[in-house]
Amino acid sequence: MKEMTRNSNTRLTVLPAAAAGIAAAALLLSAGNMVRALRQLQGASLSLREATESAMRWVVAVLLAVELMGASSPSFAAVLQWSLEGVLFSDGGAATGSFAFDADTGTFSAIAVTTTAGSAFAGATYDAISPTFASTAQSPYLVTEAQGDLAGTPLLGLSLLGPMTDQGGAIPLSGINAEYDCVDSTCVYANPLRTIIAGEVAVVPSVGLNVPEPASVALLGTGLLGLRLFRRRRKDEHAVAIG
Repeated sequence: MKEMTRNSNTRLTVLPAAAAGIAAAALLLSAGNMVRALRQLQGASLSLREATESAMRWVVAVLLAVELMGASSPSFAAVLQWSLEGVLFSDGGAATGSFAFDADTGTFSAIAVTTTAGSAFAGATYDAISPTFASTAQSPYLVTEAQGDLAGTPLLGLSLLGPMTDQGGAIPLSGINAEYDCVDSTCVYANPLRTIIAGEVAVVPSVGLNVPEPASVALLGTGLLGLRLFRRRRKDEHAVAIG
């Protein structure tokens, strides 16, 4: 009988958009200075409205450039679908299927993994994450049901050579990989039925959901809002001057 130990990993992510946000704020604060500089360079022939519009176009161009620079770094939170490839058990059985994993939140979803019969076990279908053990980017634990009495139900424990990330790729199985039989109602204790002798997990081609990070969306929204407020303020000042 083997006692399964609990584990948890916390991954901290530094958002690369922070520097871009600072640059955008500096641009917005200096917009008034750009208007005055443009008028001085081109003389009285350039009206206040023309100078303001020129400055706004310049700010928008720089903001877009900053946003594109941020896009070259990992600025998307990806929910990728990982599939089991070439997974074989010591008794002749196999495992196929897939699951989705969000590397930023460390959460699993869309679990659909099936193991086939071998000489030691008849196989099972897994569609949930174990409620007892903390599944991580490097060690997911799959069960056939997440609620109720787990005694007598199977548990599939996977151990990867490296963590799953939003960069995708293929990761070999390494260490203790096995299918277990839960002994107690919460599956704290489990007996190994068969071990995994080969296989890997890999990202399914062309399957994944890219979600823009809040920092990138906030940067673009702040820039557009700042430009709108700047233009309205200049318009109000011009109206007061005329009045």
